[in-house]
Amino acid sequence: MASAKKVVAVDFGSSTLKFGLFQVDPVNGLSLLDYEVRDLGIDPSKDENRLAVVLQALQDVVNRRSLANTPAICSISGQFAFTRFVKLPPVSADQVDQMIGFEAQQNVPFPIDEVVWDYQLLAGKSNEYEALIVAIKDDLIEQSAAAVNASKLALSLVDVSPLALTNAYFYGYMNSPGCTLLIDIGAKCSNLIFIEGSKVFARVIPIGGHMVTQNISNEFQEPYKSAELLKHGKGFVGLGGAYADPDDAAAARISKIARSVYSRLHAEVTRSISFYRNQQGGSPPTRLLLAGGSAKMSYSDLFFKEKLN
Repeated sequence: MASAKKVVAVDFGSSTLKFGLFQVDPVNGLSLLDYEVRDLGIDPSKDENRLAVVLQALQDVVNRRSLANTPAICSISGQFAFTRFVKLPPVSADQVDQMIGFEAQQNVPFPIDEVVWDYQLLAGKSNEYEALIVAIKDDLIEQSAAAVNASKLALSLVDVSPLALTNAYFYGYMNSPGCTLLIDIGAKCSNLIFIEGSKVFARVIPIGGHMVTQNISNEFQEPYKSAELLKHGKGFVGLGGAYADPDDAAAARISKIARSVYSRLHAEVTRSISFYRNQQGGSPPTRLLLAGGSAKMSYSDLFFKEKLN
């Protein structure tokens, strides 16, 4: 009988490093053994010294758990990936690879020899295919691989966060009816993922928690790190309307800043829903799932519940 094995999952976010240690058992399936979310303490809009900070954080996390040579998979933020859904003309199965290779060369906005790319076939009509093409610049893959290998982990797979989240959804909610919208609110961007049966559609929106922090920094004339502490200590999404402001004046100002940013995100969500319905032939979402570090801000769920009815 095959024995259980351990695998490390690492998510390289814009402002945090997420680590998970899993056990894969042929009988009991997947189990989470340990996890950690490490704040990198850097401004996501400034990339200088980022690799050194990420490497130090990952090495510390791995060394404290004695995980050298453990197989590892990692995901990279969706903001760094180019994604494109393409519909293929009716072709025989043995021509699909060739057709998608042609579509990749036509759609990827970089020289094809400067990127790592792959595709996933999605459900289509009878003899038609739809493919999701994903491409990432070589140097970003190399940086992530260097951090993982320098931490003495055995890198086996690199994914992008929207697709990793989609796979997680299918693992836990495979038979959910209707259309589900996942909103993954990160630091620099938000991933919108529509899942309807086996149909998947995703968009990356350049709005996230970093924008809230930056606006707090400007409003209070505080450095970025202090603004981040204010956001975590006093921040929540203002409810608007007839709700009374909190007694804390700073918290009241921060709540309005957060609501303004979330309102911009909501506008993009609304446009994306219309696009999904009109251009992709999808149904309106009947359920919303929130993910990402910035979704932890108080009343985020209530904000979207009220806005999206």
